[in-house]
Amino acid sequence: MRKLVCVAVLAAVVTTAYADPTLKITMWADHDTAGVGDVISYEVRGELTVEPNLGLALWGGDVSFGTYPVGAALTAGAGMASFVKDAGLTNPDGYGGTVSGAVLLQVGGGQNTIGNDIGNAPYPIGAVVEGIAAAEIVLATGTYTMGADDLTIAVSECFANVLEADQGGGVYSVLPGVCDLVDVSVTIGAGAPPEIVGSWYSYKTHGTTGELSIEFNQTATGNSTTPMDTGGAGIETRRGSITKLTCTFNQAMDDTSFAVTDIEAVGCAHAAVNPSSIAFDATKMVLTMNFAAGAIANGEAPSTPDRYTITIADTVLSAAGANLAGDRDVQAIAQYGNVFNFGASAGRTNSTDVNQISSRIGYLVPSQAAPKYDIFYLVIPPGPAKVTTTDYNQASSNQSGPICP
Repeated sequence: MRKLVCVAVLAAVVTTAYADPTLKITMWADHDTAGVGDVISYEVRGELTVEPNLGLALWGGDVSFGTYPVGAALTAGAGMASFVKDAGLTNPDGYGGTVSGAVLLQVGGGQNTIGNDIGNAPYPIGAVVEGIAAAEIVLATGTYTMGADDLTIAVSECFANVLEADQGGGVYSVLPGVCDLVDVSVTIGAGAPPEIVGSWYSYKTHGTTGELSIEFNQTATGNSTTPMDTGGAGIETRRGSITKLTCTFNQAMDDTSFAVTDIEAVGCAHAAVNPSSIAFDATKMVLTMNFAAGAIANGEAPSTPDRYTITIADTVLSAAGANLAGDRDVQAIAQYGNVFNFGASAGRTNSTDVNQISSRIGYLVPSQAAPKYDIFYLVIPPGPAKVTTTDYNQASSNQSGPICP
């Protein structure tokens, strides 16, 4: 979002009955907030708001960056070429300012109002351009790379002259200005670092009902016998184990920084596996991780169930170039048929789970029964999802556990 903040008002002394010519200086930045690594573009703008005069003759000011190190020299605005050495006159380091500690001193320059030519001195040698800043003009532009803290860019110690009215020719008289500087600045707030927000979700397609998800709570602690509603991990109860998993970030990510090897699922009793493919949605905020069927063991014969920690590496980047921060993993139990992870049934698929499914045979999913009860989930012939005797039989023949803690 663009931001326009008045940072200075500069008045020139005149000898006529007219009001003082005033140069209004404003700051503009292309961000209100920014993440680490974002490049901020900013401008110093000026406009003469009181007549009469023939335009700006000279201007300058110091630019500071708050708690940050001094920034790179600024560049003259597109209409300010006659103020830049050799056409105009600047400080020895040029129009963009001189580095002094944490400040750029004397950004700006002046026109060749003395009518110098190269026969007298190498600069200034340009022609004076009248009408500069009669309307708002970009005096100088700069960029700055955002860090982790708020960035404040300010102009101070400004000065200016204007071309006196009713004159013309190679030599111009000017009116000296008096700077009346207000202590204001433009501030770009530090944006949040890239993080995973909310839960992760495991998806399966349930007949004509379509994709339905089981939630994995990102903040899960506890072990395989801790129910999800008291802080335990979610459970993928359906056949084929975890095959399609999604998570959501708080900002757009750099999809080119992600590889399948940056994502790892490690069981407490099984070796690490990586997804076979990954993809982002159009916003670059939702990541889909696809695992091969059976890559994550879940107790379907002949495998054994397990509790997995699925982690995304902190080397992946946001679109702004910042590393992934915060909670980067999720606990996920893969256990076919474990629909009732409480009490003596926790960490097991046993007769309690079978009975839970049996009591829901005929229920439509998800309106009458949660997707976790439709453990077989393939509807043959195609139709809406519901709990059937197939789900009951599958749970009966695939009893397993306990899972490692």
